[in-house]
Amino acid sequence: MNPTLNVEVTRGGMVESTHCVHIVVASKDGLEVWGDPARLTFPRSAAKILQALPMVESGAAARLGLTSTQLALSCASHGGEARHASAVGAWLGQLGLNHECLECGQHWPMYEPAGREMAAAGTPLSALYNNCSGKHAGFVSLARDQGWDIADYIQPEHRVQQAIRATSEELLEAKLGPMGIDGCGIPTHANRLDDLALAFYRLTQAKSGARHGAVSALVSAHQSDAFMIGGSGRLCTQVNEKLRDGMVKFGAEGVYCATFPHAEIGIALKAEDGTVRAAEVALMWLLKRLGLLDPGALPERLPELLKNRAGVTVGEVRVSAA
Repeated sequence: MNPTLNVEVTRGGMVESTHCVHIVVASKDGLEVWGDPARLTFPRSAAKILQALPMVESGAAARLGLTSTQLALSCASHGGEARHASAVGAWLGQLGLNHECLECGQHWPMYEPAGREMAAAGTPLSALYNNCSGKHAGFVSLARDQGWDIADYIQPEHRVQQAIRATSEELLEAKLGPMGIDGCGIPTHANRLDDLALAFYRLTQAKSGARHGAVSALVSAHQSDAFMIGGSGRLCTQVNEKLRDGMVKFGAEGVYCATFPHAEIGIALKAEDGTVRAAEVALMWLLKRLGLLDPGALPERLPELLKNRAGVTVGEVRVSAA
């Protein structure tokens, strides 16, 4: 039985809540595991670098003249801030398209101040503010470059999704597992957590050719354009800005995946109950434990302090390995 990793929430000197986190770290030395490595996990948005890979690896990104900012947006779960929405809109304009081609749906910005600013200014809501609009612009870009019909690009049988499936299965060295539909409408598949970690490890083993170039460009974009990955106050942005190697990416329901090409490490992490704060604290603990993040980086994130409405610290969220 592998040891579990527990994230505790304290208040008044006692543990109020405990979250179980499953982690697999894959490297040339094998697997390091906390919890259940066989847990079937939907990676959700943590898999966006895999979903962007066909666009870059095929040469479509280069032929379309996509920038590092656009590559970052293709992997983003952004907060819907003005910089995000305008950048996605400009990208679609570069393709001769607009937000009406996006099939991700629309919602108010995840970054609440941006939504309040929009409401005050009377800015109309559109799919540009969807946290996955950049990823969808990437899907449309691949379809446009390849001469495929853009309509219904979110459907499992569309050639965009089939290209993602082929790339994902190649990296997993396994068939994609049970299918669900993600929040933005595309297919998402549940696979073993250890297979997900190994897929992100295999990204580091591409040492030459189109795969190497694509991974390098996407990883670099996470660091150089980290704001586009998440935005104000987001851990993905804060961590990617600090990394000297690799990238990390959050997915809904408490998932993180990461790849570190120089260290040759792949990571998959899942909070059993889907709690974001547990996944974030566990990720910070893991990155510092592995020496992938400087020990003094983002001290406010490990432990994460709990404050009341008056701003007084009343507890903390911390790791307690059992």
